[in-house]
Formats: sequence, structure tokens, C-alpha cells
Amino acid sequence: MSSHLDNSALLGRDFPTCLRYHVSMRMKVLLVYIAGLLGIILIVFVALALQRQPDNNLVGVDVSWPNCKANPSNAAFGIVGVTGGLDFSGNDCLRSEAAWFSAPMLYMNSGWPGTDFHLQFKNSPRRCHDDNSTCLAYNYGFHAAQYALSYADSQLVHINRWWIDVETDNSWTSDIQQNQAAIKGMINAVKQNVLEAKVGIYSYPGQWEQLVGSWRPALPAWVATGGSDRSLAIEACNGASFTAGTVTLAQYTSSLDQDLACF
Repeated sequence: MSSHLDNSALLGRDFPTCLRYHVSMRMKVLLVYIAGLLGIILIVFVALALQRQPDNNLVGVDVSWPNCKANPSNAAFGIVGVTGGLDFSGNDCLRSEAAWFSAPMLYMNSGWPGTDFHLQFKNSPRRCHDDNSTCLAYNYGFHAAQYALSYADSQLVHINRWWIDVETDNSWTSDIQQNQAAIKGMINAVKQNVLEAKVGIYSYPGQWEQLVGSWRPALPAWVATGGSDRSLAIEACNGASFTAGTVTLAQYTSSLDQDLACF
């Protein structure tokens, strides 16, 4: 009997301790859960804080041969087309349009129509066999860029920041390797002929994929959104880069093409 009473007394003493133990464990679990939730919220806020917020007031325009009388005096910066809509052509208004901006950038049209009419470039800068279309495409692009550079010089427009305009509206083959080679030739021509050259690519991401596949040259990207809403440009600034380089500009269309600076 005395043993039974002792056990009961012992049980009576341990019960509150056991209860306190379970309550303590539940509190610990709850605190761990709250800490984890706060951690997730903190990560989300940090990610949002680190996301680039474009300066909505820093908006420029791009102009070329269709815009000779535009004179957009309120633009923060300007990008001027050197070529006249196609490679190996000149924008007659280049000099006057470049004078609209204190420090304009320039762009040139690109393309590769195939080997049929362009064997004249087969020996420069690379020596190509007549049936080596990829080599010929590189040479074509190189000379197309040299034409644009020379035309800008002839108009007394000397700028080191160039964009290569890649669009399906220009002449291309269905061979993505050849198309890539033509663009590589243009890039290298600018780098070799312009002091401290800075080269980027303008394109609509879907058209880029169509023309050159998965090639990513890791150059600055100027993204065409194809829309008129500035929110599309903001989204593009924070989206993936079709070149794997920094998204620098995003274009949307108003009366003139508007270009949002992505910083």
C-alpha cells in the first residue's frame, strides 16, 4: 500500500512538469513556424528591392529616315538610324537627326539575303570558298557594318555606341548558323573600326529566336516590346535578356518609338 501511495504521489508531482513540457514544445514549433514565415517574407521584400526599377522619366526616342521632320525636343536621349531601313543603304537625314541630341547613339540595319548576289565579299576579311555560306555570311555582315560606319563618317557623325538592328523585316535566310555569322561579322567590324566601341543588339525576342536560334552573344540588349504601353517596357527591363547581356533599353511605340532606360 505504501508503495502504491508513493507511486501516486510521484505521478502527482510529475504531471505538471509533463504538461509544461508539451506546452513548451508547442511554443517552440509555433516560433519556428513564425520565424520561417518571416524569413520567406523578408526574402520576397529583398528580391523586390533588388529588382531594377526603371527611371520612368528617362525616356528617349529612336528615329531614322521616316522621321526627318520629327525633331523630338523633349526626349532625354536619342538613337539614330544610320542606314535607310536595309543594310547597304543610307539615311539621308542622319546628320540633321543626330544634331537633335547632345550625345546620340546610332543603329544600323542587319541582314543576310544569301550567297547568290554577294560572292564579291568572299575574300575579305576571311577567304571563303564559293560554297561556304557561313563564311560568306560573316564577310557580308562585316562589309555591311563597314558601309554603315563609313556612311556615318561621311555625314560627320562620329559615335562609339552602336546598336545592330535584327528584325525579320530585313532579308534573311532560313539557316540560323548563317544568320548568326552575318551578325558576328557586323559586331566584329564595329569593334575593329570604332575606337572604344560599345555594341549592343536591338530585336524583338521572338524574332531573335526565329533568326538565330539559341545563340546568346552576351551583348547589351535593347528590347522591342511591340506594344504602345509603357508598362510593357518596364516589364521588359526586368525580364530575361535575349542576348544574355544586360537589358539596357526597352522600346514601346507612341507617335515616335519611345525607349525606356532600364536603370
